[in-house]
Order: sequence, then C-alpha cells, then structure tokens
Amino acid sequence: MEKKPFFILANVYMKHLILAQAASESQKKGKPGQLVDPRPEAVEGGEIKIRITPQLVHDIFDEYPIVAKAYSDNVPSKVGPFRPFRPNYY
Repeated sequence: MEKKPFFILANVYMKHLILAQAASESQKKGKPGQLVDPRPEAVEGGEIKIRITPQLVHDIFDEYPIVAKAYSDNVPSKVGPFRPFRPNYY
C-alpha cells in the first residue's frame, strides 16, 4: 500500500470540512416538534376560556394548511364591511 503525503490527506479533510460547513449553513431552521396548544383557562362559574392570540392563529395556519385555506376561502368573502348598528332602527 502506498503512503500518501500528509498535505494531500489534509487537503481532502479540509474540503470535507468546507462542504460540511456549507451544508449546515444552507439548511433552514425547522419548526419545533411541539403541537399547537391553545391552553384553555378555567374562569368563574366553571366555564372554560381560550385566548386566541395572533401568534396562535399563525401557528394553527402553519400546522394545518387546510384551516388557512378554509379561512381564506370563506371568511373574507362572507364578512362584509362594517355597518353601524343604530342606523338600522331609525
């Protein structure tokens, strides 16, 4: 078996390190493994209250794309412009 010079082995190793570094930098950061959890709260009278924050809505839309599609297909078209309540009764 022929011995290879040290600088050739070092060069191969450096190329491997450079490729590994480039691969790790080009990868996107993944989502956490935690599921969307709205965390219900108990309030007086035995009722349960769920706070829906904008971040929770965003997380739900990311986790369940079908919910985002249903929202975009139905909600903006079904909700009309704001109309004041009182003028209807004058």
